Amino acid sequence: LVEARAGDTGKIFLQAKDSYGNNRISGGDYVKALFTSVSNHDIQYRGNIMDTNDGRYIISYSIPMAGNYIVSITLGDEPVKYCVRPSDPRWDSREYDGISVYSSPSFCSLNDNLNLVVVHRELHGFSSTLVDNDIYSGLSNAIVGVETGFIVESRDKFGNIRSGSSTSNIEGIGDGKSDTFLVTLESPSGRKTLSSSAVQTISCSDSSTSGSFRLSFGGVASQDLPHDVSASTMKVVLSTMNVMGKNLSVQ
Repeated sequence: LVEARAGDTGKIFLQAKDSYGNNRISGGDYVKALFTSVSNHDIQYRGNIMDTNDGRYIISYSIPMAGNYIVSITLGDEPVKYCVRPSDPRWDSREYDGISVYSSPSFCSLNDNLNLVVVHRELHGFSSTLVDNDIYSGLSNAIVGVETGFIVESRDKFGNIRSGSSTSNIEGIGDGKSDTFLVTLESPSGRKTLSSSAVQTISCSDSSTSGSFRLSFGGVASQDLPHDVSASTMKVVLSTMNVMGKNLSVQ
């Protein structure tokens, strides 16, 4: 009712009751489930209704677009009560003693603005996009010797931007900052320039360790570097290995 991941099949269980709170034991009711995007009311998804012919209905849905949705479920064109995260007493139970007036459990209520949060999926390279903006226009043009760039939009297989969204019960599966991309630029003469958004941390827990090491990036290897190389020296080395850009940081 309130949480889902884009493209997954969500299920909602509906128990039909009469005006006294008794469970209906026959089907054939007109049930409608509609999920409307909060940001664009023209975007709507309808749920599939399965009638079990005993007063119970199973509503299934799959929403590919991440975002917030208003849930509207009606039975015979009348709104139903939503039981979010139900517990005892069960919402579908009814023990009528002929005296007490039926009242639904405290976690069930009428709600015209029940919000369903749909979060994005894992990274999908073919659906991710490259764009220019007012600051970076390197996708369409560039000037020799002048640094430029472009924007990589990290998306899932449904085209949703990977913003890092999650819910209390659906764990996040990364965002654009945690995703890694390798960009290869090749000139007409065949010269290639590589750049990557990957972040790699190299550390040594023992400062007394002696010796040297080498770094390799984009097919280019550095010279031997002392184990205690300074940040400024490392930045110069990386710059000579085509690891260039305003965001190059060594600490």
